[in-house]
Amino acid sequence: MRRIRSFWVSVWLLACLTVGSVLSGCSFFAETAFGGLPSDMQAKLHSTTRTETNPSVFRVVLEGVINIPIVRGGVPAFRAVKCSKLSGSGFFVTENGYAVTAAHVVETESLDKKCVEYLMTYFAMNADDARNFKKDFVATAITAEGKEYKVSIVALTSLEKEDLALLRITPGPRETFKALTITKVNPFVGHTVKALGSPFGVASSRSDGEITTLETQDPYFMITSAPTYPGNSGGPVIDIASSLVVGVVDKGPHTHPEITFIVKPEVVRRFLNDNVPGQRF
Repeated sequence: MRRIRSFWVSVWLLACLTVGSVLSGCSFFAETAFGGLPSDMQAKLHSTTRTETNPSVFRVVLEGVINIPIVRGGVPAFRAVKCSKLSGSGFFVTENGYAVTAAHVVETESLDKKCVEYLMTYFAMNADDARNFKKDFVATAITAEGKEYKVSIVALTSLEKEDLALLRITPGPRETFKALTITKVNPFVGHTVKALGSPFGVASSRSDGEITTLETQDPYFMITSAPTYPGNSGGPVIDIASSLVVGVVDKGPHTHPEITFIVKPEVVRRFLNDNVPGQRF
């Protein structure tokens, strides 16, 4: 009898560690059945239960996120780790196709040395072609459903300031897009969030973290611990509980992906209010 009980306890614990919040009784069961778990197991159980969003709600949120590829096709993702200007993410803010991304994703200035070296090595470009690679590119957006659209750039801010871009994607007849809503409530340190986007061009990716710093030397940004990589730039950071956007991924030291600067929500709203006609955010 004891062996049978032990077997089912093990099965239940494995399920808890695997699917987390889907089994709402996991934490209580573990604490009562085992008389207390090792601290690392307890942390995994509690963090999983705390951070996992409702899957159906999360799928709806992803419908509003777009991938903005600049370089495509069969490129080893880890090779682009030092160049964040060759792919990006974004998200719809209106149902008729206005979207936000980071300005450095779609701006057409000459690429820096790291990006040039990347293109020369993996695309056999000469130095001049690599430096000017983005000057003639036509931006496209790919939705979570895999549909591809041409993009027009409506507004850009300075890369040294907000680093935001407003895009317009024209929907088809009777077509609308899933618009994400930007919070009007100030985030707080410890705020649990998800960073959504397309790191290395891998669509519909997400990572969990918290808001760790509200003020930086630059007044436009705060910091999250949600890991991000090249390709995440311009993607939304959402509140776990409400799915409201609390920031836009901007940049971070690539050697420390858990330190990511994100544009504050009030900065994003101000940018949209200045540039999207007929709407207030």
